This record gives sequence, structure tokens and C-alpha cells, in this order.
Amino acid sequence: MSRVKALIHQDLPDQAEIALNDGRSLLRHYVPFVRAGVIQGALWQMQDITTIKEQQSRLEYLTERDPLTGLLNRRGFDRRLKLIERHALGQAGFTLALIDLDDFKRINDTLGHAAGDAVLVEVASRLKNLVRLSDMPARIGGDEFAILMPECRTEQQAVLVGERLLRAMDAPIRVEDAELHIHFSVGLALQRAGDDRQGALFQRADLALYEAKSTGRRQFRLFSPRLQHRHDELHLQREMLRAGLEHGRLLLHYQPVVTLDPEQGRFTARTFEALLRLHDAQGTLRRAEEFETALADPQLGMEVDRHVLGTAMRQMQEWKRQGLPLRLAVNVSPHHVAHPDFVPTVKEQLAAHPDVAPQNLTLEITEHGQLLDLRVVKATIGELRQLGLRIGLDDFGTGNASLSHLQQFDVSVVKIDRSFVRELLNDGVDLSISYGVLRLAQTLGVSAIAEGVETRAQCRALCLLGFRNLQGYVFAHPMPAEQVAAWLEHSAEQLSWMRPLASRHVLDTERAVQALVAHRMLVRKLLSNALERSEVQDLQAPDAAECCDLGRWLTQESRHWGPVPQFRRLMDTHGDFHRQIVVALANADPAADLNLNACSARVHAAFWDWVLHDPELQIDGEARHERLDTTGPR
Repeated sequence: MSRVKALIHQDLPDQAEIALNDGRSLLRHYVPFVRAGVIQGALWQMQDITTIKEQQSRLEYLTERDPLTGLLNRRGFDRRLKLIERHALGQAGFTLALIDLDDFKRINDTLGHAAGDAVLVEVASRLKNLVRLSDMPARIGGDEFAILMPECRTEQQAVLVGERLLRAMDAPIRVEDAELHIHFSVGLALQRAGDDRQGALFQRADLALYEAKSTGRRQFRLFSPRLQHRHDELHLQREMLRAGLEHGRLLLHYQPVVTLDPEQGRFTARTFEALLRLHDAQGTLRRAEEFETALADPQLGMEVDRHVLGTAMRQMQEWKRQGLPLRLAVNVSPHHVAHPDFVPTVKEQLAAHPDVAPQNLTLEITEHGQLLDLRVVKATIGELRQLGLRIGLDDFGTGNASLSHLQQFDVSVVKIDRSFVRELLNDGVDLSISYGVLRLAQTLGVSAIAEGVETRAQCRALCLLGFRNLQGYVFAHPMPAEQVAAWLEHSAEQLSWMRPLASRHVLDTERAVQALVAHRMLVRKLLSNALERSEVQDLQAPDAAECCDLGRWLTQESRHWGPVPQFRRLMDTHGDFHRQIVVALANADPAADLNLNACSARVHAAFWDWVLHDPELQIDGEARHERLDTTGPR
């Protein structure tokens, strides 16, 4: 009534809404009649606008809500984000979470869109149950969700939110008769006082989401300046790569794969690997590792693949005209292999270079990164094999599912990653892995190449393991195409130190390596307390040093090599190792375990010292026995 009394003396029109206790809404109008500055009377009107208000609310709901899940849509979410930026609640800081369902497309493709919709509804329900009253969840895309959290203001709180979001999907989702295990990738970004507003916040959260997806999925990432730096670096790489394509600054260098032929007593180099190089605007020659991330870009990467394949095939034709029918290996990303344009691109390049025999071209699929849809990659590899091409797995042993790839894909070649070769002489684990992969490849009828061979000692050790295909700086650095013919002409002279390796070896290599691998396995079981009681009793026996695999092999070989100093040192070190075992078994002391591990490393080093530095080991088996019979032991 006080407002009504005030209006009686007001000479201006007025309008206001009145909310009644019964839920209805009225619109009040007041229009005064004024003459000569004096109020002569007034018109009062009360209008029931309850239905209009309900329709307006319904319209706002429809325009700002996702009809499938009932969550906010992108429009409603953006409006609330702008509101909170201006509200005092947002000035203290808040967090934005962007959520992506991992592998959601597979559900739509295999079970249908109705099943996909059911999954989205269940995900929305779990998000609603997870968030606080002040939080605002939304569905902002097909399988993309977002949550605005005004009360999440610190990195510690954001980390807890990320963990809760991942746990929310631990329980499977049941759709009809199927039980689906769905997981999230989450990107989180904090908005602090003074930060840029909406656009930058979404960009930060999106960068964090991209990081979570590209590093394995089913995880969350919190935005940091490091991620921004990586994003900026990626942008620079893409621009540099695109400029290289446009201005013809992409080129290939070639590195030989050396093949040993013990039966013929020689080595050859008939296969080269094409390695991508880029001359940047300053004239610096950059290796592919320096712009590898940019190559994962689907469109840009396919353009580079087309350029590389065309350049490689033209070079193969040129070598053929020079009388050098060389085979060539070209690296491709699994992301590109899964691209629908990849096989047509390969067919196009083969048709444009009819002198190239498909069987002389190997496409090496790197194992770094995720292989996307394995079924698509497998089908693509099948098409490539039908064209006559060979398929190789590069960096074998460092990818996500190396053995699975070897089982599923029709491959001709595997390349042992250089990381195993690098520590071959120092690490028993790398020895075991390299030996195991070689034997596995031989069992499957697949060629194995050891890459990253940088020293003669590594080369000789790999030959002892049984490798016949080797690649690395010790043979040749990657070179321009015009230098290949000259290198081939002088390779026999430059690599003359390899001639003894291309003959039959003195040692029983199979048993020698098996014995050393068994030694390493024994150490691992000892240090992890995984020995059976019978094994402990065997190791405590007085003749344990002679009865283990390495001991039996040493005893057998001592008939020929006993007086050799390096062999004697190996036997002594092996004896010390077994004495240390007795100490370690008798005392549950970490220091004893450390001594045992160090002693095992000395056995490993002594083995290779004997094998790699004894000139007697460079003659073949028949000559060894002949020399021993005529000259006696040294």
C-alpha cells in the first residue's frame, strides 16, 4: 500500500510485476492524467500474466536446455559463464571442466544411435549426482560435456574434481543387454582474478583436454603454462612444416640397412630407409623429430605423406636407371594409415611411378602414439599388402601394444627400438628383450632389424644374438640421394671390420645368450623374493655355481677357453656372484641385495668383455678346433 500511496502523487507512468502467494503473477499499470502540472486523475490496471510467464519460462528452457539430457546446452552455458564473470561469486575464481567421452563413436557405429542416446542420458545423470548445487553441468556438443564450478578455486580442488569425474565412470553402463565400460577424458582450467575471460578460459580447458586425450585418454589434465608452451610450439611447427611444403624445402635423406649373410660370408646393403628432413627459413636442416607433433595433424600430415611417397618413388626410379635396384622403407604414422584417403594416395603414387615394384617398398608404421581404431588399421594394412607392399613395425617394443600389433597385422619386418640396443652391453633386461623379440620374429617368419647401432661393440653383440639386419650410425649417417651410389661403391672398404662378423661364429651363440638371459632372470627373481623353496635350496648347494644355466655353459666352454684371461675373469666373477647369493639369502638386508645386483652387473660386463675383445672369437668353428689342436691353449 505504501507503493500505491506513493504513486498517487507521482506524475509519471509506472509498471511492475506482483507475485502473489498462490503462485500467480500480476502486471500492474499506473497511468496518471496530468494537466498544467497538476494530477487530475489516474488509470489503474491489474493484468494476470501467469500463463505468459509460464510460456516465457518454457521458451527459455527450450532455448537453453539440451532436450535429450535436460542439462544446459551451449547457449545456456555461455550465458551463465558471462553472468558468473560479472558476479561477485566469480571474482574469487572458479573452474571450468571440459569432458569428452572416449571412443563414443564406436557405440553409435556398433549398437546404434538409440544406444548412444541412452549412454548420454546416463552420463548426464551421473554428472548431476556428482556436482554441487552451485555447479552448472552442460552438454555442449555431441559427446562433449562441461561443468562450471564457482566454488572450485584452487588447483588442489580442481585435481580432486578430476579424480571424482573419472571415478564416476567406474561402474559400467547397461544398455539393453550390453554392459558398456565408458570412460572420460577431462580438461580443467582455473579462472583467476585478472585473467582473460571466456574465450581464453575455454581455450585453456580445451588444451588440457587435448593433452588428456593425446596421452592415453581415461585421465584428466589441468591447464598449466607448460601446456600453453607446447601449444605454441605445435603452432610454430605446423607453420614451419606448411611453409616447407609450399616452398619445396622438404627433402629425404637415406640410411642403409646392412644385411649379414654368414652362408655366403659377406654383407650387403640393398635396403635404405627414407628419413624426412626440412630446411627451415633460416637454412637449418631439421630432422623429423623436431616437427613430429605437427605431422600428426590429419590434413597436413596427409599432404606430407603424399610428398614423401612421391619423392621416394621418383628416387627409386632414378636409382633403377643408374643400375641400383634398391629397396626403400618409408615411415608413416598410424593416424595416417587409418585415414580414408591413405590407400587411394598410395595407389595414386604407384600409378604415377610404374617402374617401382611394390614389393621393393616397405611402409614402416611407427609404434609411438595411439593406433586409433585397430580394425581400420588392420583393414588398411590388408589392402596395402594386396597391392604388393611390405609392412614394417618401427620402434618395436616401445608402443602401446607391440605384441598385439604383431599378432593382428600382416607385417613383414619389425625394427627393434634403439633404446634396447643402446644399453645392450650394460643392461641384462635390454639383452633379454632384444633376444626375445628376435626369436619371436623368427618364429613368426618376420624379419627383424636392430636400429640405432652406434658402436662396433654393439654390432658384434647383436650379431652374436643372431641379428642379421642392422642399421645405425656405425655403418653410415643418413645421406642425400646423390651420395648413395658413392657410399655403396666404397662400403666394402669402409666396413671391412665387419667381414669376420659375416662368417660362422666360434661360440655356441644360442646357448651362450640363453645362459646369460637365464642369469638375469635369476637375479630378478632373487631381488623380488619370487624364488620357490626348491630354487632356494638349489642356490644354497655347494655346487650351485656349476649347476645353474650359466655355470653349466661356462664349465663346458672352459675346456677350450679356460686359460684365456677374459674367460677366467668371467668365471671368477660368476663364482663371486654365487657367494653373494648365499649372503643375500642368509641376511634380509637391503645392502646385500644391492651388492648382489652390482655383482650381477659385473658378470654381465665380464661376459661381453670376453666375447667382444678376444680376437680368437673372430675365426670360425672349424678353424678354432684346428688352431687349438696345433698350437694348444694360449
